[in-house]
Amino acid sequence: MRSKFLIVVALGLVALGIALYYGGFRAKKQQATPTVVSTNETSQSSPESDSGLARPQATAAAAKPPPTALDIARAKAQAEVEAAIAANPDPEYARYYLGQISRDITFDWKQPINFYGKVVDEDGVPLEGATASFEWTTLSATGTANAVRTSDAQGLFALEGETGKRLSIQVGKEGYYSPAFARLASYEYASPFEGRFVPDPRRPVVFTLRKKGPGTELVTSQRGMKKYFAVALPLDDTPLQVDLLARQSGQGPLILRQTKPAYADWKQAESWSFRMEIPDGGFVEHKDEFPFEAPANGYQAVVRFELQKGQSNWTTKVKRDYYIRFGSPPRYGRLQVETDVSRDTVGLRYAINPDGSRYLESR
Repeated sequence: MRSKFLIVVALGLVALGIALYYGGFRAKKQQATPTVVSTNETSQSSPESDSGLARPQATAAAAKPPPTALDIARAKAQAEVEAAIAANPDPEYARYYLGQISRDITFDWKQPINFYGKVVDEDGVPLEGATASFEWTTLSATGTANAVRTSDAQGLFALEGETGKRLSIQVGKEGYYSPAFARLASYEYASPFEGRFVPDPRRPVVFTLRKKGPGTELVTSQRGMKKYFAVALPLDDTPLQVDLLARQSGQGPLILRQTKPAYADWKQAESWSFRMEIPDGGFVEHKDEFPFEAPANGYQAVVRFELQKGQSNWTTKVKRDYYIRFGSPPRYGRLQVETDVSRDTVGLRYAINPDGSRYLESR
């Protein structure tokens, strides 16, 4: 994809080309216009000539015409190009790059593709036998090319001697989780305005994988193809209890309540609210990619969202992730809650260890 800047650059180049073309056209037109000389000049005399007075000559330079819309657009585009070049981390290469693509539209896809990587586990230990799957954009009929490499005893792998524009990598190994970065990392090799990547064999890109544990049996919200347990709530702040272990509403440790407009009026909503409560436990919000161990402490019994239009926290949708604790003796789990102003239901996606352990990795 071309960045917004490249579109501006292209427009600037087009404007420049048009200006040069029409400027040359006008010059040629002026050169081709013949000078008309009156055939009566030698046979007729003017009153001024007869009286011996010389005719005054127009010596003042013609006034410079005001800039056209094209001139203004060209100047603006050129100013934006120069500003972007000056702000680029490598302005010398940025100027070189713009010169190249102005002469060769396929320049982007002719860059050397070399990549050097290293795979380690969560403790930083090199992993041998990890697979790195590459795909990069090319000028081929299919538009892409592919290759696979395997890490050595030092966890190192490399791709060398290819040609293209943008490279994508997926790294994985049997028995390990691949974090989001390892599942799909992307690198730009051509445009300095899209974050051009410069490979260095002395500093390989590190991919960290997480070893899978033994796992345990968890009680989850999954039922058939549905991963969420949808709970319908009253819209008038009436509380509703939910039993996560039994996957039913009407009773249980989790209490939900909300105030929302009727469905027909949700687009005009000026405010709404949502509240969760676990009186004998609570919630700890998290953003962990692998939420496999609930914390022992730090739980708050009530989580509430008071949304008012015009306020900085205004939103029509709430989606959050929490560790939860409830019951006596306590049980631990993870919970994702999702709802919005347009519906009366709340989606609950969860996994709970029924044995009282804080370990939450599924088997």
